[in-house]
Amino acid sequence: MAEDVEAHGIDIMNQCSWGFDLKEPVYRKEDRGYSPRTNVIDNNKPREFFENLYELHQMSKQFKFIDDTTKIIFVRNRIPRALIRSKVKPKAALIALGGGYYATGTDNLKRLLENLPKKLYYSDHQPSSWDWHDHVIEQI
Repeated sequence: MAEDVEAHGIDIMNQCSWGFDLKEPVYRKEDRGYSPRTNVIDNNKPREFFENLYELHQMSKQFKFIDDTTKIIFVRNRIPRALIRSKVKPKAALIALGGGYYATGTDNLKRLLENLPKKLYYSDHQPSSWDWHDHVIEQI
């Protein structure tokens, strides 16, 4: 992940901030009770996947500071206090539509996103087909 961001001229150590903590990834074991603060990973996933997820977990715990040099701020469902205190004004948003729907979180976050000059929506689901009505309506 770090290489992808740095390829675009962004220093992940100084120009990225996290407004939430990612759960710590752990590999699944048969007889172990899991904490809700962990992200259980299937044993079949490659080691590289686990290491990338663990790196993101560590970054989310360490990089919270926001100032004028910050280029990326990761948020989940609320505006982080660090962003409010910094008085930094975001200029654009990349909104991930996980599961095909848009959950904005709080009203304050929704207002912030709606008033940004640039927004890009990303979805990992294929849009529904336009010919859906052909399968629903039948002529008699």
